[in-house]
Amino acid sequence: MQGLYYAHLTEQTLAETVDGGQVGWPVAVEGDDWLFKLRLVDSVDGIEAEVQRTVQALKATLGRRDLRPTSGSWGLIVDGNPLNELTVPFDVTATALRDAIAALPEYYWAAPDVVLENGTYTITIPAAAVAITPADNSLAPTSFIRVTSEQKDGKSIHRVRLTEAPVAMTDTLAVVVPPAPSIDLVRAGFSDNAGTEWNEVQRLTVPLGFRGRFEIQFGARKTALLGRADGPAQIQAALNAMIGDAGSFTVTQGLNQQALIEFGGDLSSSPQPLMTVNVHSAPPGDLQFTLPLGSTELFDLFARAGETEIDLVLEIELHIEDEQDGDTVRVWSHQSEVTVARDIAWEELGLHKPIDWLKPPLPVNYIPFTTDQVITGAQHYVTTIGDGTLMAFNLAHNLGTEALHVTVRENQAGGRILEHGADYDYVVTVDNANAITITTDTIWAAGALAVVISTAGPVSAFQAHTHTIAQIEGLQAYLDDHAARITTLEGLAPAGGLNLTVGGSGGEISRQVLPPVFDVFPSRREFAEQKEFAGLAALKHSALPRQGRLLRAFPNHDEDAYTPAVDPLPDPTTAAAGIYRNDTAGEIAIPAKNGLPAAVAAPGDYIANDGVQWYPVRRESDDSTYASYWPTAFERELFRFALNGSEFRLDTEMVLHLGMEFALLGVERGGAQFEIQIDAAAVNEEAGGPSANLEEINWGAAPLVAQRFFVTQTPKTHHFGLKATRYLNGATDTIKYDQILYGRESGTGVEDAGAIRDLFFRARLLNFDTENMPADATGFIGVRGLAVPTPKGENEGTVIVRAI
Repeated sequence: MQGLYYAHLTEQTLAETVDGGQVGWPVAVEGDDWLFKLRLVDSVDGIEAEVQRTVQALKATLGRRDLRPTSGSWGLIVDGNPLNELTVPFDVTATALRDAIAALPEYYWAAPDVVLENGTYTITIPAAAVAITPADNSLAPTSFIRVTSEQKDGKSIHRVRLTEAPVAMTDTLAVVVPPAPSIDLVRAGFSDNAGTEWNEVQRLTVPLGFRGRFEIQFGARKTALLGRADGPAQIQAALNAMIGDAGSFTVTQGLNQQALIEFGGDLSSSPQPLMTVNVHSAPPGDLQFTLPLGSTELFDLFARAGETEIDLVLEIELHIEDEQDGDTVRVWSHQSEVTVARDIAWEELGLHKPIDWLKPPLPVNYIPFTTDQVITGAQHYVTTIGDGTLMAFNLAHNLGTEALHVTVRENQAGGRILEHGADYDYVVTVDNANAITITTDTIWAAGALAVVISTAGPVSAFQAHTHTIAQIEGLQAYLDDHAARITTLEGLAPAGGLNLTVGGSGGEISRQVLPPVFDVFPSRREFAEQKEFAGLAALKHSALPRQGRLLRAFPNHDEDAYTPAVDPLPDPTTAAAGIYRNDTAGEIAIPAKNGLPAAVAAPGDYIANDGVQWYPVRRESDDSTYASYWPTAFERELFRFALNGSEFRLDTEMVLHLGMEFALLGVERGGAQFEIQIDAAAVNEEAGGPSANLEEINWGAAPLVAQRFFVTQTPKTHHFGLKATRYLNGATDTIKYDQILYGRESGTGVEDAGAIRDLFFRARLLNFDTENMPADATGFIGVRGLAVPTPKGENEGTVIVRAI
């Protein structure tokens, strides 16, 4: 279905004519594509006339006006935090929505005020810059969650409205220029010595949508301007006026929009060069868009209504650039009621369906020939022509078809295939299914030309075509190898058979979002802006708490070079700097100082004294004669997550990406270091009992990822990650780990284990150290993550398990 309409810019109306008037909309049919052609009309000196404007955008919709969904659920995300996602029913009350928002785990503000009025929820959060965005949407009928927001008096005000989606919509607009007039050859002029002759005929085609002016050119001569309204008489007069005494033309009506031009006078009985068409003053084209009426929303609407016709609202909106000011865009819109009828000739109907050979139709099987046959080629007929006298030859090929190809070549060794127009001119006439006539423009010597006539179909020949396995080289070895692999897989498969991977090959199985991290330490109180998660460069240093000390580590010590600690600990400025150990039977208190909270050292724990204060340290030994001692006040566990063996199965990979920003805050010079480690742990289960329990988590001895990095006063983002792939290595269930450092993967080893694999993973910041001088350096470490964006666009801050 299609129509041409005029958009009147001044009256904001749509009409079928330039002069205006109401549109008599036809009844649209479900499943059709409704093609709209628009022309713009404006009032010029009180007269309606077509105008050209630049249309920047279009939106056309068809649906019911502002209706609410009747079932399903919908959701919101508060402050952009995935942990603050809620899902509520379609008809949730204002009170229930308020309680759901206030109960979110990362909602830090006072309870919101929620009002429901005329289908719109107004949500007021008593804090500035708190965003609300749509989330889960399973509403029925298909609906939009429309959110508009504003900031007012230090509060975030959001208005949420659930609106039924239109049944058809498009925002694609094209300016379509009709094809230009053209001329092609119908019959070439011809004459011979025997008196056979005919005039050349060329055909002028003026497409229906063409609205400009054009001229016909013959050699260097041109006609006066013509238009689509000019008929054969006007075209003939223009051609004869152009040619003068050099010839004459006769123009007759051809098929629709065509005129047949016959050359006469001095131009008769001879081939002529093809005339051309030059277009003048053609309009740029019509605005066209298509509204598809085959949507599932329209199908469902008919199913719910139980009617064969439904009245809907059509809205067309154009964004038009002002002709006086290119920076100003004006909006033209129009609404009308149209009727859509349910189709009765749906796509599935048809006695003879087209065949898609890439998807054979069912239940009918189309078999053009048996599976043990192959086509050997088209039939052909070969002969020679030329006798030194005639220029017309009748050839009886007896191929039984008029669908054929004709090739002419020089009948000699190395003879060329003659090109039509360059080497010769000829006319092929199909007399019947078994004979053709070739008429040449030259007298050829006896047997000078060879002619090949080949069929394009339908006559084809078939012959039996089968092969044994032994006749195909390598096939037996290939089949034997795959049989052995299948036998191995059958031995590994459970008795009930193998299940299909969720989502198919390459599908996502599960996704975990890591909790955000924002920390400024050492400090004995929470940083005021901790929950804003802004970049470290944007932190206001005036808001930072009282500075703490950046503690040094004691690396490469003799592992036995420590001093027994006494209780209570003496003044650190009077005691020797170094490593102490609690060799007593009780705990030793470590006092709070310089931003570090108070701590205790259990029996066997280590304590460091740097000459300024006491602080707990963690001992790391390489099982030789040396040990390093790292300040535990700067160690952090960033996250933990778990995978079960059914989730992380064979032919599955787990990919973890995390991005973290670090900086020294309040430090004028110097630097520090950290190490990030990612570990995996197997799950131990207590033996016995009807059900398995979680007895303990045993972390591996060596980290899967261990990367040292440095921290300075300039904020810097570091990107780390881990990929674990579970696959069958021969007959062994195997997990291979690859560390991801700054966007690149590198192998860290292979672990073999049983068929069931339940795993825990964690990431930690360890091995902090700062420059030894000055000894009283103060400041903070700022940490932000785990979803800092990366230029490569990985899924930062996520754990994704997918099939491979």
